[in-house]
Amino acid sequence: MSKFRPSSRKQFIFCLDEAWARIIKDACYDCHSHETKYPWYASVAPVSWWIGHHIEEARGHLNFSTWAAYDAEKKAHKAEECAEEVEKGLMPLKPYAKMHSEARLSDEQRERLISWFKSVEEREKLGLAR
Repeated sequence: MSKFRPSSRKQFIFCLDEAWARIIKDACYDCHSHETKYPWYASVAPVSWWIGHHIEEARGHLNFSTWAAYDAEKKAHKAEECAEEVEKGLMPLKPYAKMHSEARLSDEQRERLISWFKSVEEREKLGLAR
């Protein structure tokens, strides 16, 4: 499994206070960014193959590290998908949250994230309408 991390500026892609930035990073970034914190067992085959494939697939769907390169339409679509996935309880993945307590969202955190992703979607759609 390649643990290569492309160089990226340490900037958060959204306008959030630090507490909410931390929640998104804790719940999403290990799979959906180039800031993955690999556990020790990610170096042991065959687990390493599964984890590597899973992360590659997740980044293919959404990569917060490359968010700035997305156009407004793609940002709106990705924000809409994020809201839907969190609302349906599909993200963060249950097995991941079981292993990573920092990724577990309270009901309040979940509701606020859904609202926040919807606001990002609307903001990006407004940008498209200009």
